[in-house]
Amino acid sequence: METAVIHKGYDSAVHHDSLAAPLYQTSTFSFETAEEGENRFAGEKAGNIYSRLGNPTVRILEERMAEIEYGEGALAFGSGMAAVSAILIHTTKAGDHVLCSRGIYGCTFGLLEMMEEKYKITHNLVSMTTEEEIEQALRPETVCIYLETPINPTMEIVNLEAVMAVAKKHNLRYCR
Repeated sequence: METAVIHKGYDSAVHHDSLAAPLYQTSTFSFETAEEGENRFAGEKAGNIYSRLGNPTVRILEERMAEIEYGEGALAFGSGMAAVSAILIHTTKAGDHVLCSRGIYGCTFGLLEMMEEKYKITHNLVSMTTEEEIEQALRPETVCIYLETPINPTMEIVNLEAVMAVAKKHNLRYCR
C-alpha cells in the first residue's frame, strides 16, 4: 500500500524523470489542432480539456485513492459539500427517497431540505444502529442510504455492517 500511495498513476518518464508528480496549476490545456480540441470536448478523443473537468494532478490522486481503498475508481472534489451534492444529485430523481443517518452535517441537511422542496426528493433520519431499525425506515421509493460517520460533532459511529447488510439485501446504493 505504501508504494501505491507514492507511485500509483504516475510515470516519471513522461515528466522528465521527476520522482514527484508535478502540480499542474493550469485551467486550460493546448491542442495540436482545432479538430483535436473539438474531438476532446465532444468526448470522442481522450485528453485534458479544462481543469474543472479534471487534470493530471487530480487524476493521479484519484488513481492512488482507488488503489488504497480497493476501488474500481475514485473521484476527487474541491470540497466535501461538492462531493455530497454530486453523489446525491447523481443517485436521485424526483419522487425518490433517501434514508439518512440521524447525525449529518448541517449543510448536508440543508441540501436535502432544498432537494425536497425543489425536486420532491424526500428523506428521513434514523440512528442506523440495527438492521431492524434501518429496514423499518425504508420506503418503496428509497433509492439510497446516505450516512456520515463518525458523526460531526458528536463522533457517534454508524453501524456500517448493519447498513451494508440492509443495502445489499434491498439492492440499494449506499453513500458514505
